[in-house]
Amino acid sequence: MIGLFKPWILGLLAMLSIAFCRRQMTAWIGEIRRSIGALAQEIKNEYRDKQAVYIGALIMISIALAITFAIASHAPAVYRDDLSYHLYLPKAYLEMGRIAPVPFHQAQSYYPHLFNISYIPALAFGGELAAKMMNFCWSLVLAGLGICLALRAGASALTACTAGAAVLATPLVGEMSQTALADLPAACFALGGLLALLAYQNKTPAPVAILSALALNKYTSWSFPLATAMIFAWQTRNNARFLFRGVFQFALFSMTALLPLCAYLWWTMGSPFYPLPFLNGFPYDSLEKANLAATTINRNPAMLLSYCWERFLSGGGLDGGAYLAFCPLILLWPDLLKGKTGRIALWLALALAIRFFAGGQSQLIWRYILPVYAAGAVLGILVWGRALGEWPKRRWMLRLMLAAQLIVPGLTAMAMSALPQAFYNAGRLSGSDFLDRYYPNEGWEMLLTVNHLPPQSRTAVIDHHATPYHYKDLGRHLWQVPHEILLQDDPLRIAEALKREQITHVLFIHSQWERTRTPNGVLWNAVYFAPYIQCRWWTNKRLDFLKSVSWTWGAVLFKIEPAIGRL
Repeated sequence: MIGLFKPWILGLLAMLSIAFCRRQMTAWIGEIRRSIGALAQEIKNEYRDKQAVYIGALIMISIALAITFAIASHAPAVYRDDLSYHLYLPKAYLEMGRIAPVPFHQAQSYYPHLFNISYIPALAFGGELAAKMMNFCWSLVLAGLGICLALRAGASALTACTAGAAVLATPLVGEMSQTALADLPAACFALGGLLALLAYQNKTPAPVAILSALALNKYTSWSFPLATAMIFAWQTRNNARFLFRGVFQFALFSMTALLPLCAYLWWTMGSPFYPLPFLNGFPYDSLEKANLAATTINRNPAMLLSYCWERFLSGGGLDGGAYLAFCPLILLWPDLLKGKTGRIALWLALALAIRFFAGGQSQLIWRYILPVYAAGAVLGILVWGRALGEWPKRRWMLRLMLAAQLIVPGLTAMAMSALPQAFYNAGRLSGSDFLDRYYPNEGWEMLLTVNHLPPQSRTAVIDHHATPYHYKDLGRHLWQVPHEILLQDDPLRIAEALKREQITHVLFIHSQWERTRTPNGVLWNAVYFAPYIQCRWWTNKRLDFLKSVSWTWGAVLFKIEPAIGRL
């Protein structure tokens, strides 16, 4: 790709964009100011109705959440995916001045990371912390979309602001604001698509907005956009021309977003969908080869049907199950807030089920259905506001429930997780001390050891998900061992592979592996993908050409002895 990623070019493009879009930006800012003013005026009217304590508490909780998020996000990156590609790729593109194959080759580097491109200007002008702070801004956008969604569904201004605070108080949103992952902006686009669908229900045609939001989403959060698209298709089923135009627009937006990347991959890697197994035969990537070598698939129809049903309900460990995506879409129900007591109770139970499910998830892998949690929070607050009017004698219980949902998961959990970042921002921890204590991979000490190896050294990394961000020369001196070599148990072939790549050291990062004792010795399984990714040969005692030279809690560094040439 052409070399446009220079600070002066990015600055010039920013000034030209502001100059050409000045009128539109001024109109948007004016519209936002008018909307905020109208919202504030409505809240003032409710303030006269003796809601002062509630409004004050809501404002204080929202400010406390925003400050906590800002502190937590203003710290060096430590999450594995950030250091592997979300921040590594923009950093590499910026240093190279263009989009090109990065020095450290791994399959994750070639996925369509469209959101990551937006980090390049932030890295150019504000460094790593500025790029990480972008997700903090996206968390505020997500809360704002929650307010708009509640207002569009017919809530009062005060209930809508409460819905925004509930979205912000979701623990997963707080965790995501500390990273550079793309799931938070993807959730914003998904909620934007739902908001546009509500506008379409109110006779404001917006298929472009709906489908562009879906086209800019992330494939791992497939369940929510798919459910939204299905409802859009159902609502337009009687207008075939309109539906066809919407599908065409979706394809157009998707191709516009992906076509430059596909062309780049075709030119550099030989396949427009690298590393996915398309066009050039299956399996295309070494990971797929390892999967087929280590596993078999039972093609019994009953077993496949059972697997699909289980995947729909439980999600198979990667998400909460596709059925959850349909729950918040009750927001599209006509006259949602005008139901009977029984319906209100049903909606409340359903919303709280999603909310409690979201509050109990601490692993970031649940980010795949973050749009479900955000929309579920809005639904819960809408029904909560309706329940206050339906059950006046139970208001104390409902308010206690709301306080528990906003304060306990949001403020308490986030305050505890933000303590290390608070120490860093207060100057009690330097950047190196922070990384040394909270670096989750091979340890800061081992990383510095590898960076100080002789210039001619070349290190093989035994890790299915290596993190080259902090290594010198963007990890140019590293080589990730392919998975088919990890499955080898022949010392001669292992030695030949290392010699062919001119490897001088081997870094075994065992913080991402599980040790399993077998009759044949110790087998290492990858934490996330076991038993698909294995290292069968590492503890083989015949590998006497490897000499341990350094070790930490998460890694061992070996030097290859001259004996490798005599095997």
